[in-house]
Amino acid sequence: MKSIVCVHLVILLAFVAAGSMAQAQDDLAALQTKLDALKEKLNVLRPAAENAKVNLEDALGKMNAFDVSKASKIDEPISIPGTKIAKKITYKDELGNTLIVFVDETGNPVKQEFHDIATGSTLTKETSEKGAIVKFTTATGEIVHAQLDPAGNIANLDYYDPLSGNRIIIEYDAAGKAASIKLIDEINKQELTMTNTATGSTVVFHDVVTGDVLKVDYDGPDGTGNVVSSVPRKTEGLGPKVNWCPNTGQWEIVS
Repeated sequence: MKSIVCVHLVILLAFVAAGSMAQAQDDLAALQTKLDALKEKLNVLRPAAENAKVNLEDALGKMNAFDVSKASKIDEPISIPGTKIAKKITYKDELGNTLIVFVDETGNPVKQEFHDIATGSTLTKETSEKGAIVKFTTATGEIVHAQLDPAGNIANLDYYDPLSGNRIIIEYDAAGKAASIKLIDEINKQELTMTNTATGSTVVFHDVVTGDVLKVDYDGPDGTGNVVSSVPRKTEGLGPKVNWCPNTGQWEIVS
């Protein structure tokens, strides 16, 4: 009788193990589907982000090439609480382009605004000890934020597409190549990070609400080629009351 009970117990445990394995495979497949969906969104939006980088670099070039010696000039004393700004200098050239420079008491530029009359765009540049932060707004409403290194090169770029509610954040290496690319889906509260490696690429999917994470290694660049490994894990979810904060660069719980 004992042997029969043991056999039944072994069979029951085998069924439980098989069921758990099947459930794990289903969960992994569901995460892979979500990862693939975000990877497709990234592939669609990435050209727009790269184009925004080109436009930003063009605007920076125009700002740096603005000849203040050939423009009209207006000086205004100004005091903005919480800043070192002591004076506002407005330059306007014969085409209507405007460069506004905010300086501190010693005359060092703290903030600059360049208005391009031809494109209807505005470039704002704030100088800091670690480089500069720029904000580029186009006539169509696209907004680009970037961090410049001390040499004036773009270190990272934050591109927001108002139509899809998706954001792309690109970090560049010293050679100007994309070291990592992150897609922030602010509507579905998910993110995807793609990093190229010496042997291929790594793509990480993160569901911020549930805490589900899936890391997939590919043998090709930009999440292409064959899957080398696929590792799911569970982290603490933040729940549905969470929004992405572009100022802090992280998800924050909304009270």
